[in-house]
Amino acid sequence: MKMRLIVVVAIVSLGSLAQAATFPGSISREPLVRGNVSDRLSIGLGYDRIERDVVLKDHLGKAALQADSMSGYVGYNVLRWLTMFVTAGATSLRGDQWTSPDYSLRVSTGLNAYLWEGDVLSPAFAAGRISIKGTAELIRHEAKTDAGTSDWIEFVAALPIGYEFFDRYPASKSGVNTSLALYAGPAVSVLDGSLAVAAGREQGFRQDQAFGAVAGVDIYFAPSISVGFKALILDQVTTGASLRFHF
Repeated sequence: MKMRLIVVVAIVSLGSLAQAATFPGSISREPLVRGNVSDRLSIGLGYDRIERDVVLKDHLGKAALQADSMSGYVGYNVLRWLTMFVTAGATSLRGDQWTSPDYSLRVSTGLNAYLWEGDVLSPAFAAGRISIKGTAELIRHEAKTDAGTSDWIEFVAALPIGYEFFDRYPASKSGVNTSLALYAGPAVSVLDGSLAVAAGREQGFRQDQAFGAVAGVDIYFAPSISVGFKALILDQVTTGASLRFHF
């Protein structure tokens, strides 16, 4: 009897050891790729003042889409030159035609790509860095009023060319340089949605003009902190501001 018990315990122990080999604790501590999560991460806040002309469906003419949008931002560098990001926040309609507008949902996901750069060394007073970047974002807005919930989806893409002027003198004893980055380029914005115009009644709409331009400025108080201002120029001008922390 004792011999049988010893054999059973031995078999169970060997089985447990075999399974333990699949647990993370038994894996080599040398990774395929080494890096810190924090040096790929960026977070921030953003605000957009939306001004768009839209075409009402069923040939009912045009209307003005006006809204305020606020969101938080989280970005992660999946590659050295490619950032994937998500935002989450709220959107509220503006205008005299809306009663009791309230903030509701705003979410998005997108990619930023750093495509090319080159240093300009002369003339000395204009020394800086020229770059080409690409961005694409898919955004969903919801906004509530007494008439109901309006919602729309927007796809925005741009290919801005930038020029960054660096402060050649350290901003602090740690040697942190500040900079001023200007950019402008072509942009496209396609949206589709529905407005709640009365209780139980909705009106579909789409963008009036899809192609335009984007322009803006980013001010880096340090390599890890920046404030930005932008304008999306289409049928109307949508403006925005952002605060970013780059780890």
